[in-house]
Amino acid sequence: MRGGPAIQQRPMPPEDMIDDTSIRFEPAPYLLEWARSSFIDEAADLVNEDHAHLRFTSIGILWTNVPSGRAGRRIIGQCRIGSIPVSLSSSRSRPKGRNGPSR
Repeated sequence: MRGGPAIQQRPMPPEDMIDDTSIRFEPAPYLLEWARSSFIDEAADLVNEDHAHLRFTSIGILWTNVPSGRAGRRIIGQCRIGSIPVSLSSSRSRPKGRNGPSR
């Protein structure tokens, strides 16, 4: 264990989001700050060199109340590589004047 300040308590989602029945996604900038200072930054108390590549990436974190799970297990945290939605990427990659197969 490294010397230094005690690990801060992890930020929690907005209380009104938990029981809200509408679908919500909200930015979680304080959670990102906590993650970096807790286990991503080189001087973090829980640093893990397997995650060193995260120090140089652009990371976005959202709170959501949308349930997620697999095989009867609840997923409470997940990381994904962002990508351009298919509808945007396919429209930009098609050459102009080609709307599909010719007859």
